[in-house]
Amino acid sequence: RGRQIRQYFIRCERTLKALQQPQQLALPEPQKFTFEFTEYELQQLAWLWFAFKRGVGTFQHIERAFNVLGSNMSGQIYGQAYEYLSVLRSTNQILNRITSDFNIDPMTNWRVLKHLRGFNPKAVKIDF
Repeated sequence: RGRQIRQYFIRCERTLKALQQPQQLALPEPQKFTFEFTEYELQQLAWLWFAFKRGVGTFQHIERAFNVLGSNMSGQIYGQAYEYLSVLRSTNQILNRITSDFNIDPMTNWRVLKHLRGFNPKAVKIDF
């Protein structure tokens, strides 16, 4: 009788542990949207990314000098230099995806694709 009770409690304990295991929740699929862009608009988005990349690189270049000078702007400059890297990386992926049908052309506005496609998403220091 004691053995049966012990086995019963062991089963109860295992059941309780199984119920307490974290369950992987199914995440809903993100809603997708369809937009139409002209070629010129896609070029402008790519150039906007390039300008943003140059801005981040410039802020990284001057951040230390402002910090050494004790400037009250050094915190803001640091934020611009390093806290927006994730935005730079994610928009690079998006723009690469939506411009994948276009080729780099040094004679047109698609020359920006050289910078877009040559971007290293693992880089912490951004060249400008």
